[in-house]
Amino acid sequence: MRIELLTLAFAALVYPALAGPAVPELAAATVKLSWNYDGLPKEMRVYELKEGEKRKLWDTVVVKDLKSAPLGPEIKGPVFSIRPGQNKRFVLLFRNTSKETVHFFAAPHQMKPESGSLGFKFKCLCINKLFEVKPGHYWYRVVELRMSPNAKGRDLEITHGLFGVTVEDAKEFKFEATDHSDHDM
Repeated sequence: MRIELLTLAFAALVYPALAGPAVPELAAATVKLSWNYDGLPKEMRVYELKEGEKRKLWDTVVVKDLKSAPLGPEIKGPVFSIRPGQNKRFVLLFRNTSKETVHFFAAPHQMKPESGSLGFKFKCLCINKLFEVKPGHYWYRVVELRMSPNAKGRDLEITHGLFGVTVEDAKEFKFEATDHSDHDM
């Protein structure tokens, strides 16, 4: 029995056609993230999750400096590729460059072309929550884009509207984030 298995394995290596028909590899999708700003600094950036970091999805933190942030290389553009069946986890980073505390929220994202969005699921920041960032602080959130194995779209742009909220209006909403400005994580 063992010799038969070894013979079959060797034959599959030497004669790949014996292993059965090849399954074509589905092409990767190119995804571009974009932001429409209204009432706050244009400071959203996108980063790879730092190698070896085990952060939970939707981990949302405000920090005074970035030494404890799980940031890998910046995703330029921000444009990246994702393959069918893949889940891509990455980090959104907002820096408050103003002299005032910023309160903001994200409206539900839009995907273009809409016809290509079937099979994509973005676990992002548009969750009907208000975020607060003190002057000179950084806000980050671990997010994830999922592409089903059968997704048809290949070029997709995902746009979020980011909206500043007045202090008065902010009092009516619950904030989402943990401020770690005075201690390490």
